[in-house]
Amino acid sequence: MITKNLYEQLDRMDILPWQAPLVEIGKAKFHSLCGHLYKSHLAYQNVARQLFESSDFPSINIEKEILAFYYYEQALFAKKIGDIDKFNYCLQTGKRLTTISKFILAFDVQLEILRTMTDPTTFDNLEKSIMRLEESGINTLASVGWRTAAIIAKHNRDYPRANLYYQNSLNIAQKFKLRFLINQIYLAMAVMNFEIGNQKSSIELLNSIDPFDTLDPIVCSRNEVQALMAEKEGRYEESMQLVHKALDISLQLDHVVMVPDEAFYLGDKYEKHFKDLDRAEHYYRIGYEHAIRYAEHGIYLTGDRKRVVDAYTNLLQSKSKSVPQTGMSMHPFSFAKGRPWRDIKDIFQHQLLIYHGQTTSNSRALASKLSMPPTTLYSLQTRLKKRGYELPSGDMSQGDDIHEVHEFINGHEHLSWEEINAIFEREMIHYLYEKYGYNKQRMANILELSYPALINKTRELTQVDEHFLPN
Repeated sequence: MITKNLYEQLDRMDILPWQAPLVEIGKAKFHSLCGHLYKSHLAYQNVARQLFESSDFPSINIEKEILAFYYYEQALFAKKIGDIDKFNYCLQTGKRLTTISKFILAFDVQLEILRTMTDPTTFDNLEKSIMRLEESGINTLASVGWRTAAIIAKHNRDYPRANLYYQNSLNIAQKFKLRFLINQIYLAMAVMNFEIGNQKSSIELLNSIDPFDTLDPIVCSRNEVQALMAEKEGRYEESMQLVHKALDISLQLDHVVMVPDEAFYLGDKYEKHFKDLDRAEHYYRIGYEHAIRYAEHGIYLTGDRKRVVDAYTNLLQSKSKSVPQTGMSMHPFSFAKGRPWRDIKDIFQHQLLIYHGQTTSNSRALASKLSMPPTTLYSLQTRLKKRGYELPSGDMSQGDDIHEVHEFINGHEHLSWEEINAIFEREMIHYLYEKYGYNKQRMANILELSYPALINKTRELTQVDEHFLPN
């Protein structure tokens, strides 16, 4: 683990201009290891600017190797925050750039991890790639590889295999005194033991964790597991106290994964168990505000980030007056069945303009409310008119004839144009995926999308997502 002292030395190093990206990668890695994930994300963005704006590299080979290093570390960060598509892209891109044999082995292990995450029959290939790391003396990565393989096996409920891999990982970490990894392995093993009902072993493993300091993110993860244990035994007050303490640390870290996760847990318990909607709103809002800030800087709204945003907007909707309905109550997405994807998006965007137009005096005010440039709004209105969608003038009121999608818009009315469209697309794809019987080929045909395009849109729906339990 990079020490704080070493981090402080990075800014004082006498380096050449082309070496600056290496220093920034070191800083980003340090922040990631310490749990400062948002700060790490910003640091990686700074690295990208330096790399793609610089032309001072001594040779094309050095430039390629530095780029490969950037892509490798960016891939690991993407995996940590749950961006599997970026994880894959960075690995594929980085491996093509490097010619260093040991570095290629590191890329190979990560690519085998990615493959095994979706195809559990490839464990043998993953084992071989990790063994090659060991044979090459790359012990830290080998230990990480075994631990990750164990987590994948655990996800697939192959507990004997998971236990074997955890032991392999722990043996290496203990032999080379890799304290950071030892803590991570103990945590992951504790999660597995909790899942299979071996609470005594889980507690012993959690007690074996030796944090580096009070802001070590392992403390938050340990609290989370202890909270789940308390909840399982009906000790809700204790469970909430543990997550409160975890959230206090996560907020100081600005931890991209833990803040929305823990805020959702607290909000959900206050809403559904304690029936305290005001406190539920408070914690949902914490998660929402952090998730939206992360999204504004390029971190996708997936997993618990999406979950807490939806929970917050849904709670606000339930506390506000309901949308007037005519006739039978319908699902807000029912209009989409049987329609191509282009028409679905056009209808939604048309109704979104109508909805917000009821409370705005002109197009400039409407653009401001939706946080979009007036020129973009004008182009959108022109496109919709060409496709036959009438945009009423004045207050844009449609009288009593209210489209069912307004129920969805009402629950997300405070979001920007980009934010609400992103949430709409994910939720609509989920809705149609269920309605079309989880048949992607049929769904692609009805939506008039290419099969690869639909696979990309449904990728999040088929990813393994274990809420709250840390890896």
